[in-house]
Amino acid sequence: MALRALKTEEEIAGIPLDQEILVELPGANTADELVVEKKAEIDPAAQTLQDQLEALKRESADRLAKTEREANERIAKAEREASELRTRSQSLEGDIINGGLAAAQSERDSAKAALKAAGEAGDWAAIADAQSKIGRAEAKILSFESGAAEIAERKEVKPVEQTRQVIDPVTAMQANPNLLPVEKEWLGKHQDALVGARNNELSVGYERAMKQGLHRGSAEYFSFLEDFMGYKKPDGDISVQAPPSRQERDGSGRPANNNVVRLTSEEREFAKNMGVTELEYAKNKQLFEAAKKADPDKYSNGR
Repeated sequence: MALRALKTEEEIAGIPLDQEILVELPGANTADELVVEKKAEIDPAAQTLQDQLEALKRESADRLAKTEREANERIAKAEREASELRTRSQSLEGDIINGGLAAAQSERDSAKAALKAAGEAGDWAAIADAQSKIGRAEAKILSFESGAAEIAERKEVKPVEQTRQVIDPVTAMQANPNLLPVEKEWLGKHQDALVGARNNELSVGYERAMKQGLHRGSAEYFSFLEDFMGYKKPDGDISVQAPPSRQERDGSGRPANNNVVRLTSEEREFAKNMGVTELEYAKNKQLFEAAKKADPDKYSNGR
């Protein structure tokens, strides 16, 4: 359903903040006339507001990327600590077995010496005791040697390296049964939205589109995403459509209304946070776009 242009703050206040609106500014100047008549009067706040909005968007993307990077670092640290713990555990196990084996061998050697002395003395009770000690020591030695052999066998077998399966995001997207064909086609043209911070940004854009009642796969839906994610401008900045010139026509063939400004939900939230009325923000946005149209070099990224 087409949006109705709003003229007053009261009308604007009746629209939820998470929805985009059309604001009709007073007067009948076209964009070209605004460039001539208002060029000397352009409020620097218009450019300041736009720059701050763009900075917030970049800051949000940076925070998402930082969060993802920190999560990966925590996972890598946990894996290193687990590997070190396994190594220390195996080393401790080997030390215990080797120490027990040495002690059992010492017990056996002492019992053999006692058996020899008892035999020479003809002390049958001492002979029996020594033989019993030798038997127990031999049993311990056998047990410890079996443990040592098992550890040696584990060391000889190279551990199977667990490699993370690398999945091509484009292939995964094409195989996703939950995506509409038109969504797959759109994602194929914007593959950077499949990974990292841009994918998180896409998720936010999707949620906002759903809140505005846009239908998945519709032209309005994709237009919203492209505007939200900055695809409508080749330099990747936030897209703000300039008002049409006096030669442009609307769908009925009549001259387009150049005093109607579209504000996204993001711009409305930003205006509120800055303490600026939405009518004032719309006016500054129109003047800013007119200034860029008149002098594009001045407002390029290289300024």
